[in-house]
Amino acid sequence: MKVGLPVELLYLDWGKRLKTYMETSDSSLKLVHLPEHGSKGANFTLSEGDACFPFKKMVRNAIALLPEVDILLVPRLVKLDGYLLCPNFRALPDIVALNRDRLPGNLSGKPLVDTVVEVNDDADEQRIFARIIQELTGAGPGKKTRDQQGARPQEQQMKQPPVCDEKTIVIIGRPYVLRDPHHNMGIPELIKSRGYKVLTTQDLPFAELDILAAEHDYYAKTLYWRGARECLGSFMYYTEHCRPAGIIFILAFNCGVDALMRLELMSLHKKLEPQIPFMVLVGDEHTQKEHIVTRLEAFLDVIDGITCN
Repeated sequence: MKVGLPVELLYLDWGKRLKTYMETSDSSLKLVHLPEHGSKGANFTLSEGDACFPFKKMVRNAIALLPEVDILLVPRLVKLDGYLLCPNFRALPDIVALNRDRLPGNLSGKPLVDTVVEVNDDADEQRIFARIIQELTGAGPGKKTRDQQGARPQEQQMKQPPVCDEKTIVIIGRPYVLRDPHHNMGIPELIKSRGYKVLTTQDLPFAELDILAAEHDYYAKTLYWRGARECLGSFMYYTEHCRPAGIIFILAFNCGVDALMRLELMSLHKKLEPQIPFMVLVGDEHTQKEHIVTRLEAFLDVIDGITCN
């Protein structure tokens, strides 16, 4: 059975572990995350809501998968690692279903699995993975998938911490922004073409980022958005433990959480001594990137001037 999953969810570490679990638990399941035959999806205007471009792209990719798969998997992501995800993830299955129901023919009846995902620890994760498999296969009490060991990859501690030097640029952002060539606007490759090494938020385990972010929880409040903790923790790591030549924060237009995180990071940056060049870039649905190239070149020229002195 072919199971469709929007590729953006595989950019999350949780999505990669789900993929591994599915591949080893039931050999009858084949995960498809991109159209196999270059399908462009439905030929009509999608209803996507007033959301960021990554979210809209998840909806479009899910719809484009429908002709290629037997069933669509769009989990209702609420919480990972004990922290909340963007509220749009909770509505993603509903928006996908709304658009699926407008499709012609049998595509409108293609089944969709929207398992609620609330993960606080490894035990939660394994139970949810098992539930997803059960809902995909219709496994009842008499049918079991293979037993899983349940252990995550060794990602809780850094075996070899990232090494920064005067030729290292750090890019901070959410995984589905930094790992998607459209969302990251080709910035990583442009930086590498100038002879710099690139490190990102995803080069650090979340457990480490969580500890660093906790140092900036204030009063009785906790920064309860997982993505915000990820970005804040990586900023603290790369400014306190591994100072690079420069830092770039890439966020998606219309992301409210990252808009607030932008102000927080800019405030923390002002307090740095000595200063590290820091730039914020906002990506959207426009395809022309000349303005990004111009800003990036100016940023790297500043760094080259600093490092050459």
